[in-house]
Amino acid sequence: MNKSPEAPRKITNQAPVLFIPNVLDREFCQTLINIWETEGNQESYSMIEHKGELTPIEDDDYKRRRDHFLQEGETHQRLRYFIRQQVRPAIKKAFHFEITRFESFRIGCYDANTGGYFRPHRDDATEGTAYRRFAMTINLNVEDYEGGCLRFPEYGLDLYQPETGSALIFSCSLLHEVTDVIKGRRFALLSFFHGEHEAQLVEEYNRRVMVS
Repeated sequence: MNKSPEAPRKITNQAPVLFIPNVLDREFCQTLINIWETEGNQESYSMIEHKGELTPIEDDDYKRRRDHFLQEGETHQRLRYFIRQQVRPAIKKAFHFEITRFESFRIGCYDANTGGYFRPHRDDATEGTAYRRFAMTINLNVEDYEGGCLRFPEYGLDLYQPETGSALIFSCSLLHEVTDVIKGRRFALLSFFHGEHEAQLVEEYNRRVMVS
């Protein structure tokens, strides 16, 4: 028996974010989780500006997550393909911005046993991260945990949770947080995008750091 379609909702307020459905299939999502499980992971750090340079720090009151940075190889190439085919054109259509560069793909795990969360922050808040334009989160296992939603406090208390394999794209200047995971483990694929102009900003920043 077919379900009746849901009645349209009136949207009166929301964060300016983009949902992209079905970027990754479930099998590939599980492949990424397996990589995190078997190929090592580390406590996720935050970046602060110290004496003109980006410095990584661990602050458990601010963020509790463990990351695996994906290395070059077949899995990395498949992800690049999915980004080119699905994410890049969607960002261009929605935000009129051409992404040409991305940061390393990282597989992150927020674990309820250790209090997985990320307190409100912006992803471009330091001079060394100011080049970032868009953030991407792809949930890998929505059915396996409770909590762990994205929230954009400047736009209300609504919780954002893409389905497994679907992406959420948003500007790196938006204040956002990951709420506490209260049961299970939340796995997500994370990255940041920018364009050619921003790539020049990275080069200029690196030159300043080298001569300082």
